[in-house]
This record gives sequence, structure tokens and C-alpha cells, in this order.
Amino acid sequence: GENNTGKKRPFGSTIRTFNDGSWNDAENDPANSNSKIVVQHIPSLPNDSEAAAILRRIHYEFKEIIERRKWNLLSITEMCCCGDGKDHTPHKRGGRKTKIMPNNVLGYNLTASSYTKTHEIHLRLRHPRTHALLDYESIAGTMCHELAHCVRGPHDAHFYKAMIEIEEQYAIYLAKGVVLDK
Repeated sequence: GENNTGKKRPFGSTIRTFNDGSWNDAENDPANSNSKIVVQHIPSLPNDSEAAAILRRIHYEFKEIIERRKWNLLSITEMCCCGDGKDHTPHKRGGRKTKIMPNNVLGYNLTASSYTKTHEIHLRLRHPRTHALLDYESIAGTMCHELAHCVRGPHDAHFYKAMIEIEEQYAIYLAKGVVLDK
């Protein structure tokens, strides 16, 4: 995939896959300092276990970037043309209105600034209407984009610089073995 600068993403088609499943329980590990992040798919859609695994993998692969940059990420949830994973979280606040995004939106970062800046990232895991799962590379690229919104809201030069840094940092983590494959 390419980013907005026309440069090839550093991780592109070289993303390696997990083969030991150690990331499956990453968010439930008490030793994980980012265990406060809620990870939630939409359980009523087809292939819900695969969607849940994709979000757990995203959380596992990006948690070190999130921690090093000290971002206060509250959740990583699935968004779809027909709902939002946030509506299925155990700590759902009453009265929340589901935010349905246009079909061409692949994700969004809901940032709130009260006492501390917090972020909730919503990722599209499926094609609108068919609900077929998107490829993992596209979802990981969207995660890089949404994390850049932790730095800067508008899509300007500062934002794209942050996004490229995150993409490069992600590629380095993959190359250094954050993604386990033996």
C-alpha cells in the first residue's frame, strides 16, 4: 500500500504472520501495562472469532508504540456499516448513540480532551454490505493512520509526518521480532 506522500509503506506486503497464537490473550495478560485498553469486535456479524483475533493482533502489535508515546488509548473496536464494537463492550455507558460512518471511512479516532487527552480507535474490519473481512495489511495501515491522530487532528503536513513515523516504527517492530514467527 501507499501512503499520502506516494511512498511505499515500509511494512507493505512483507508483514509476517503469527504462528504460535501468543497474541490471543495479550490484552488479558495482567503483566501487560496496556491491559486497560478495551478490545471489542461486533459479535453478531459473520466470522466474529476471526474479527476478534484481528483486533487482538492489532492491539498486540501496536501496544509498544502506544506505550512508548504515552498515548492514553481507551479502546480499539470494530466499526461497520451496521454497528460499532463499542456498543458491545462490558463497560458501555448508557445512552451512547452508535456512530455510523460512511462506507469509504476505514476508521476514526475519537479524541476527548478533558483533564487528560484520551483516544478511542474504531477500525473497519469488513467490506460494507458483504461483511467479508478486509486484508490485515489494510487494517494495520488504518491503525497507523488513526494513531497519527493522537498527535494531530487535521490531515496536514504535521499529521502525515507523524503517520510516516508510526509506519516506520511499526515496520521496525515487525522486523525486530515483535511479531512472533519462528
